[in-house]
Amino acid sequence: NIPINAHSCLVHLDYSLYDRRMSVRKRSGLPDAKYYEASETLAKFEPVKQWLTKNYKKYTQADPPSSRTLSSLTCFLLQFQEEACGRHVSNPPLTKLPVKLFSDFSPGGYLCQIMATAYRVKTEQSWRRFDFTSTARADKGLELLMNIHKDLVNGKIWEPPRVFFDSSLNAGAAQKLMEMVRRHQGMVVDDPVVASHRVYASPSPPPSNDEYLRPLQVRGRNVLVHWFYYPDSYDSVVPTSEVGGVSPEAPPPSSSQWAVS
Repeated sequence: NIPINAHSCLVHLDYSLYDRRMSVRKRSGLPDAKYYEASETLAKFEPVKQWLTKNYKKYTQADPPSSRTLSSLTCFLLQFQEEACGRHVSNPPLTKLPVKLFSDFSPGGYLCQIMATAYRVKTEQSWRRFDFTSTARADKGLELLMNIHKDLVNGKIWEPPRVFFDSSLNAGAAQKLMEMVRRHQGMVVDDPVVASHRVYASPSPPPSNDEYLRPLQVRGRNVLVHWFYYPDSYDSVVPTSEVGGVSPEAPPPSSSQWAVS
């Protein structure tokens, strides 16, 4: 059974697509800092910077953002939410936002909205800079994350999952998963039509000695991969040779409902 929460969007996939036995590697859930320092990545933040300075001048004119500043802040937010709310935290104060929200560089898109909240809070709280590295300032980082959550939900820009549990699940498993959904600010729904996620009993467990992945993006001699049974925050960069030279395919068509098993 796979835990469902607001930061995981897992769909049942055909194992025959990419079956690779990989060396065991540590998955930290932390962002790839080198990616956020690369010139190609910094260029992606240019539309975000332009949108912010045009639409949120009140909050950015005192300290105009640069592409590098926005890139560093994005990397920090991903790292902070993993450290404060990741799977190793026994009682996380928040559910992690999906990583895909931080990868939407379109004008007015998810990342723009996240940065807009960040600069609004920075101005209203009279912060000189975004610095939450010390333990004493960690509460301010958590406050910022809470504000981002609230603004995204209240603005109907993003919403937590609405989960329907299929009758194929036994009662004990369904109850346990329902508790997980509610603990992570999700909604359990009785109508499958309105659900964003529909959870089924797993047809068969995967072989314990194998790891399954899907290549997402080529990065030089490496490739960003998504690991089955892990949220997208655990996507990691591996050498192309380790995935047999498989090229990334186009992402699956968007769906209004995810089938989860």
